[in-house]
Amino acid sequence: MNTTRENRTAATRRGELLRVIFTAPTATAFQSSGVGLVIALKYFNAADWQKAIIASAGTAGLLLTPVAVYIAGRLRLPVSKIIGSIIFLGIPGLLLAAFSRQLTTYMTGLLASLLLLASTTPLITSLWRQNAGVENRGKFFGQVAFAGVLTGLLSSGLISWFMREDLSRFRIIFMVLACLLACAALAVIQIPSNPLDRHSAGNPFRNLSLIWKNKLFGYMCIIQMLVGIGNLATNPLRTEYAGSSVRGLGYSPGMILVLGLLLPEIGRAVSMLVWGKLFDRMNFMLMRALVNLFFILSIVLFFTPVPLCQILGSLAYGLAIGGGHIAWNLWVTRFCESEETAAYMSVHTALTGLRGILAPQLAFGVLKFCSIQTVAWSGALLILLSILLLIPVLPRGKTLIHT
Repeated sequence: MNTTRENRTAATRRGELLRVIFTAPTATAFQSSGVGLVIALKYFNAADWQKAIIASAGTAGLLLTPVAVYIAGRLRLPVSKIIGSIIFLGIPGLLLAAFSRQLTTYMTGLLASLLLLASTTPLITSLWRQNAGVENRGKFFGQVAFAGVLTGLLSSGLISWFMREDLSRFRIIFMVLACLLACAALAVIQIPSNPLDRHSAGNPFRNLSLIWKNKLFGYMCIIQMLVGIGNLATNPLRTEYAGSSVRGLGYSPGMILVLGLLLPEIGRAVSMLVWGKLFDRMNFMLMRALVNLFFILSIVLFFTPVPLCQILGSLAYGLAIGGGHIAWNLWVTRFCESEETAAYMSVHTALTGLRGILAPQLAFGVLKFCSIQTVAWSGALLILLSILLLIPVLPRGKTLIHT
């Protein structure tokens, strides 16, 4: 590694460390079973379709990623500055949600903020591809993500404690999160980076052709779609199952937040560094299958009506998302050349956004006819199918791109 690359890698690790630390509380709070959904359920008494929209807000924003990549390519600005600018633009929506007195305004502000924040994903992956060598990319990314997990763990504990008796305190929480986002934007803007390649960041619809031009990439997109729908359909049902006295267990808001936020973050913290090293050294297809097994285990345990099973299921979910976070953010770097990273990632994230919209709507829609356990176990079966589809391509995992 030359001196210039070493300096850029060090600057990226510092800047990304700060960005992740400052954004982790927001990412943790607004995951599909987090504070945003608890407020809708317990404070605003949202209907099923409204809960489904809130649960899908973050992943729905990924549909904007091809457009974000296209605009970034046209602006010809360093990618880190574009990431910081988008984070800044997400702050007003969060403040609108903080001061909302009606569910409609709350949803509008929250959706606007989360849609924008999610659109930075392929740009962040491209930043890491530019500045971190393949020999340590997973390790360094895992270390930064681990710091985010610890921050998320601390913030989830504080949020659960602070809101345990008064849900209206979410307004204070949201204002604090907005301030942290401003700090994150300032941190990431300082990272040295290059503009995106104009050709690879071209027409967002043209990039979709990568699905059939690169057949292995397209095959993996199918597998990701199955595991994604299985997860995204069941994640908001965790909150519904834990909190609803009609459909589930009727736990208190504090207990819901412990199961939905605190325990998964503990699982992530325990596993994140290990997953980062495995990404650098392990057959990627095998790693993906192992992550999916933990997702299945978490679903089966959580939706078993025994308190200990909910605890173990939440911890298993944390182990799964620890590996899933590494694999989801970096896997396309094994399927394309460096200058194509943003284009490939925009396709992957857009498909994630599509299933992020469809899966919660499907889950809450099917609840009218089936029990929560039936829907959850159906999600687990989809993830099992994704593992079976990985078996034929396991040998290909040893020959993927390593640059």
